[in-house]
Amino acid sequence: MEAATGLPMGRRSLGTPTSASAIAEESSASELEVEAFCLEVSALQKLMSAEQASMAGIIPHQYQRRIFEIVSRDSLDALAADGDAITSRVRRAVGQRSDFLAILAVFHVIRHLMQVKPKMDRTLEGCDPSVRSRYNTLAHQFFVTGQMALDGFVENVRSDPTGREKMPKDGTVFQLTSNVILFLEQLLDYVETVALVLQQDASYNQTLLRLPRKISVGERPHALVGLYIKKVLIQLNLTLVNKSDTYADAFLKAVFRLNNNQYVLRSLRRSGLLEVIALAEPECEENYGDMIVEQKRLYSQSWGRVLSFIWSDDIPQAILQAPGRQVLFFEANIYSTHVFFWETRRDDTIFFLLCAGYRTSTAG
Repeated sequence: MEAATGLPMGRRSLGTPTSASAIAEESSASELEVEAFCLEVSALQKLMSAEQASMAGIIPHQYQRRIFEIVSRDSLDALAADGDAITSRVRRAVGQRSDFLAILAVFHVIRHLMQVKPKMDRTLEGCDPSVRSRYNTLAHQFFVTGQMALDGFVENVRSDPTGREKMPKDGTVFQLTSNVILFLEQLLDYVETVALVLQQDASYNQTLLRLPRKISVGERPHALVGLYIKKVLIQLNLTLVNKSDTYADAFLKAVFRLNNNQYVLRSLRRSGLLEVIALAEPECEENYGDMIVEQKRLYSQSWGRVLSFIWSDDIPQAILQAPGRQVLFFEANIYSTHVFFWETRRDDTIFFLLCAGYRTSTAG
């Protein structure tokens, strides 16, 4: 069957997911379903072509096309029904936020449908329009679902339901941030296909024309995907700002934004996403760098009380002239500062790491 269809029979990932095993298991059923559907598309085209060839010399030429339509109609209907099952599953996944990686199934199928389309068009050439249109209708259905899934993902980022009680207490990387980056990384495997879907939306084409520099034909797919990535990241940043407001401590808000923005920037650089988004937003890296610098500045203000004891020149002369009393003076102030931070910053991971380092150094 592999030789006949050109498709591998074993399971193949829809990308290279690197998340927890629970996410991989959740999307496995979709992957198997998609592989089976792609195999069905290729096999049907080859069987229909073979059926046409077998009619020669058996059925009079003037009846061949009509009989071929009758034989093929039910098979095309069955293919359409299987396609409906996949698109319905994707729509549910987007609506229920249950499996964001299931969205990739749409692009996997669209890519395969476009690869088979030239052969299918030749096979159905001369058939009744109602028969010829069935394959194109199937492809269009996946295009529409793909656009809906992309828009739905952005909306899910905007309306993330995570409440205060489930936010990371120490301001570390938010699960939503990790999920968004994982999804965008997977899109790199489908740049050409995603671009075909995005260009169905006139707004993307219009925005492409207004970019600072002219985009060449070869760069167009990556630029379109870059526009979408920009749209996702803008919404993610807005959501992170809103989620940071759930922290009562102003400095912990800065830590949360700092950790998440650093994670995003490092991931963009590591994965190659930065090169794609740079076509649509050349200042993306600089913008993230500016946000990180500002968030570091805000967080550093929380350590002003500690640093004031280290760098302060306002120390009584009597203490300066008595070395033993200098140690007692500094220890007393550091202890009171430690109590202050324990009462206000106990959920701060960085604070705990610094405390651990202080205890280790004093124990030595």
